[in-house]
Amino acid sequence: MLKKLVREYILKNKYDLFVILIMLLIGIIVGIGVYAFSDSSIKEALITEATEVFKISTGKEYLETNVVFNGIKTNLILILIFAMASVTLFGRYVIEMLAVIKGAMISIYAVILFNVFGLGGGMLVVFLLVVLVNVIYIPAYIFLSVMFMEVHFNIFKKRAGMTGLEFLGYIAKSAGSFIIIFSSIIAEQMASLVALKLFLNMK
Repeated sequence: MLKKLVREYILKNKYDLFVILIMLLIGIIVGIGVYAFSDSSIKEALITEATEVFKISTGKEYLETNVVFNGIKTNLILILIFAMASVTLFGRYVIEMLAVIKGAMISIYAVILFNVFGLGGGMLVVFLLVVLVNVIYIPAYIFLSVMFMEVHFNIFKKRAGMTGLEFLGYIAKSAGSFIIIFSSIIAEQMASLVALKLFLNMK
C-alpha cells in the first residue's frame, strides 16, 4: 500500500521532484566552486570559526541544547519562508533558489569539516554529520518544496484558491514532514557527539 502511494506520488510530481533535486545538485557544485575560489583569508576564517565552535562545544548538554534548538528554529523558519513564497507571484523561483542555497550550504559545510578534521577523520565526520543526516533530511526537504510549489500552482495557475480542507491537508503534510526533519535533527545531535569526541581526541 505504502509503496503504491509513493509510486503514485512520484509519477504525479516527477517534474517538480526532478527540478528540486537538480537544484540541490547544482547548489552542491556551486558551493564547492565558491569555496574553491574564495580568498584564502575567507577559508581560514571559516575553518577557524568551525574549530572554535567545536572547542566551545565541550559538553554534551551544550550540544544537545544547541543542535536540537537551532535545528527546530531553522526549519520552522524554512517552512514559514516556503509558505510565504508560495502565495507570491515568483514563489516557485524562490523555492527553487532556496534549494540551490541549501545544496551550496551542504557542500561548503562538508569541505570545512574536512579541513577541520583532516582526510581520515573528515571522512567519518562528513559521513555522520552530512551524509547520514541528509539521507533523512533531504527527502523531507524535497517533499516540502514540491508541496508548496503545488500551493503556488493552485493559486496562480489554476486560480482555484484553496478550500479549508485543502489548507488543513497542507498543514498536516507540513507537520508530517517536520517530524521527519526532527528525526534528522536528533540524528545530527547524536552524530555531533561522536564528532566532538573525535575532535577532543585530536587535541
